[in-house]
Parts: sequence; structure tokens; C-alpha cells
Amino acid sequence: MWKEYTTTADSVALVTNLEAIFAATPDQCRGAEVHYVEEDQPLPELHSLAALVHKRRNLYAFEDEFRLIYMLPPEEGISLDGPADFFRLVPADTAKLVHELRFHPAASVEFKDRVRAILASGHWNIPVHDSDFSAS
Repeated sequence: MWKEYTTTADSVALVTNLEAIFAATPDQCRGAEVHYVEEDQPLPELHSLAALVHKRRNLYAFEDEFRLIYMLPPEEGISLDGPADFFRLVPADTAKLVHELRFHPAASVEFKDRVRAILASGHWNIPVHDSDFSAS
């Protein structure tokens, strides 16, 4: 998927798994696999959470996407015209979330050195490896 999501070889991919995602995020987070449907198939109603995990674009089914959905606690409301509610940052414990960092197969030595220096300066003990995936 390097060619699908990167525009330069100086790129990284973060490696994690579902168990780590849920351990690293608040209890209000739920997850679901995305279902890709054809144009002529109905989508769930918008008031249903299922609407968040359906896509009309079967073109992207190769992604095998998983979505993390943050469920607001009952005491938290949203304002559709409030700038603070245009997006929300969901806290995540990177020590639990990221298992490994992989460099693009064609990443430059300089880029790799820069990334390793950033990790060291932040005292992040994340294993770093070259990608074992092809550039395609």
C-alpha cells in the first residue's frame, strides 16, 4: 500500500493490532470493519452507527479498512456549529499503541537517521525496521 498512501519514499508505516488499539484508547472507543457496497445496494440509515462503517466505493475494498468510533459520554454534548466540535482529538497511549515502525523500502539513509533521532529524543522505545513489503 506504499504507492496508495505515500508520495515520497521518505515515509513510515506504524505497526499495531486491534488489542493494542483498544488498550491504548479510551473505553468510549468502539471498532468495526468497513463494509463496501455497490451503488445499487442500500446504505443503513444515517441515525444508525452502521452508516459509519459502510462505503459506496467498492473500489477501496482492497484496504480492508477498520474504523475506530469514539462514542461521546452522555454528559458530553456537541454543537454542530461550534469550532471545538469540528473535530476531536482522541487520546492514545503511544507506548501501548505502536509496536513497530517500518521504513518505506526506498527510504533514504538521511530520513532513517532523522526518524531514529526523533524517537531517541522523545525516549520512545519503538523498534524500527526496514519494510519487508515491496514498494508496490
